[in-house]
Amino acid sequence: MRPVSIFGLSVITLSFDDAAEDYFGLALSSVLFLIWTYTTFIALRTQNPELASRLEFVVDILLSLALTCMVISGLVLVYAVW
Repeated sequence: MRPVSIFGLSVITLSFDDAAEDYFGLALSSVLFLIWTYTTFIALRTQNPELASRLEFVVDILLSLALTCMVISGLVLVYAVW
């Protein structure tokens, strides 16, 4: 990866020689956020209170996993650039 500074903002450009492993965490967190969004929507729309309670627990776990995965992949990318 090659960092480029534009107006004081650090922008990371992607190239073909970058390792796919660096971006696996970002891809995984994106999928987790997508599943989290659908699960939240279903939990809000369901008429069954028991199902809604279970889905709320799943939503909490998915959000925690997605945020953790995003932070870890961000730290890996920063370490690779630094």
